[in-house]
Amino acid sequence: MNQTTKTKNRLRLLTAVVMLSVLFIGQSVLADQTPVDKANYKLAGRYSPKNLEKMVFSTVVDAHWLKHSERFWYVWETSGGKTWTIADPVKKTKTPLWDNEKMAADITLMTRDPYEAKHLPINRIKFKKNDTVIYFQVEKNKDVLEAEKKKEEEAKKKELEDKKKDEQLDEKKDEQKDEQKVEDKDKDDKKKKEKSEWEKAEEAAKKFHHFEYDIATRKLTLLENYIPEPDRPRWAAFSPDQNVIVFGRDNNLFYMNKDSYDKWLKDPDDKTIEEFQLTDDGVEDYGWHQSMGRGETNVTKKENKDKRKPAYLVWSADSKKFALMRADEREVKDLWVINNIADPGPRWKPTSTKCRVKRKPRRTSSGCSTWKRRPSFRSRPTRSRTRTSPSCGLP
Repeated sequence: MNQTTKTKNRLRLLTAVVMLSVLFIGQSVLADQTPVDKANYKLAGRYSPKNLEKMVFSTVVDAHWLKHSERFWYVWETSGGKTWTIADPVKKTKTPLWDNEKMAADITLMTRDPYEAKHLPINRIKFKKNDTVIYFQVEKNKDVLEAEKKKEEEAKKKELEDKKKDEQLDEKKDEQKDEQKVEDKDKDDKKKKEKSEWEKAEEAAKKFHHFEYDIATRKLTLLENYIPEPDRPRWAAFSPDQNVIVFGRDNNLFYMNKDSYDKWLKDPDDKTIEEFQLTDDGVEDYGWHQSMGRGETNVTKKENKDKRKPAYLVWSADSKKFALMRADEREVKDLWVINNIADPGPRWKPTSTKCRVKRKPRRTSSGCSTWKRRPSFRSRPTRSRTRTSPSCGLP
């Protein structure tokens, strides 16, 4: 084989390689230009606040000031975990509230529920007893919750089996118990719909271990069967002395005393709860309180008409007066928002059963114009309303 033949073969091989490369590149370009007909929510979800929290940790100090001193505590999170710190601006010092390694070991030993120092799920911190003792709760691990749930189910199952054995002893007694069962079931169903705040707190408390930590002695105490005080409802505006609670209803202001509030915590349907009306001139779009919040539709607005609503006000230090802003939005036009992913979704309904007839000219084969009757409806969707005006409440 001479030199010329070798050169020709090399050129042919190079040409083939170039053509194959162009072919592959062309196919990839065409694949990239394929029209997208489906939303890529997974890609967008990468940058959601919840996912970004896993990559971006603490950037600012959220100070929680203590009542009985000039100190404050805060949480700082890095890739190495969370650190709970107490700072004294007067003395210009800061120290950790506890040692995470020891705290994780003590919690694991007391609860038989394993925890890591790097991932301590401590929350709901409260300083008590003149800022000398800290209360906090730790979320139970999934395995512990499942074991407790299984234990409760087995106890209920055993109780039902014992009841069935007792019922089989006497047919007459059996009938009476069946009637009693129906009554009890009705009561239970009613109770489920009307759970008190204490019942809700008790249910939520089962998902956590509860502790008290003495700052001076560094002693940790496990609180067995502890039920923390229920969170204050959004509608309750407490006076500084905690004796008066102001709230809104049907565009007006009302108040109750501490005794009535305590009764409401135990039973929201207690007939002895006393409420007193403060205003009577509130009207739609010119009321004394706020709405139920974002997401309220025209349907839920009617359902929530008689429910208590928040009144954003500022109390005087002596608990004798309060101030708030009231905005007149009666001339503000409605801005309608349609929730097209609601279940059930929006439905277009005619406002009247009568049709307005429109006549539309139509050409025939002979060239003459004729009129075609076509019914037309005015339609209105089921929509939620938002305001175009600023909030009328104080921050």
